[in-house]
Amino acid sequence: MNTTVTDLMTPDVVVTYAQKTLGEVRCKMLERHIHAIVVLGPDERPSGIVTSTDFLEHLVCDEMRVAKCPMRKVLTISHDESPAEAAKRMQDNDLHHLVVMKDDKIAGILSSFDLLEVVC
Repeated sequence: MNTTVTDLMTPDVVVTYAQKTLGEVRCKMLERHIHAIVVLGPDERPSGIVTSTDFLEHLVCDEMRVAKCPMRKVLTISHDESPAEAAKRMQDNDLHHLVVMKDDKIAGILSSFDLLEVVC
């Protein structure tokens, strides 16, 4: 059996919008025990990603809008790609999360920790 990104991803993706505050994002992350939230643009497509690292690396306040935060770029990957391709894309771009797409819609999110399932 060939493992694909779909087999490893988390299908329940938490999203936010640029006009939301970082306080709201932080609360969602803490409530859901997650480390990344996808920011959607006006077209409902991924336009950025806010990670727990962003709160550590940047001086941010809870009232700051997501749009004002120096967001990490967001990269996508097709649901049928291999874990090896996902790992290469993460490594090449110094990222720990990829948004998984299927039929032009968000299907899930894949983290570098998810890829550990392949080797363990």
